[in-house]
Amino acid sequence: MFSNSYGYSVYKRNQINIGNPYKFIPEKSQEIEEEAYNEAVAELDPEKELEISQDIIHKAKEEAAQLLREAEIEAENILKKAREEIENLREETEKIAREEGYKKGEELARQEYESIIQEAQAIKNKCKEDYESTMESLETDIIELVLDIASKVV
Repeated sequence: MFSNSYGYSVYKRNQINIGNPYKFIPEKSQEIEEEAYNEAVAELDPEKELEISQDIIHKAKEEAAQLLREAEIEAENILKKAREEIENLREETEKIAREEGYKKGEELARQEYESIIQEAQAIKNKCKEDYESTMESLETDIIELVLDIASKVV
């Protein structure tokens, strides 16, 4: 019904301890495994040991070469991204510098030609005043002339 592989099991009374923790007694299989390992190590042939060690060294060198290749590829990707960022920053900085330069140049031109613009404005105002005063002074003469012409015609 219930299987031990899923963590379900029936616990016996001697396996449950409410007050003190349950003491685990290790099995002797661990000691047997250690003895078997020690015997296997003792039986190894020196030629096999040399072959195994060379194989381990060869695999380590291959792994090191693979890691080196991966590191080089990653370094290239990082450099490529850095170059792209530098190019983007350069373009952005150049654009900002152009805009600022244009604004400064425009401001300098305004300052330089401000006096000329003011002088032209003064001349314009003077001409307007002269026109208005001339028209006022001629207004009476024009009215008299119109009345003279009207009286001759009638």
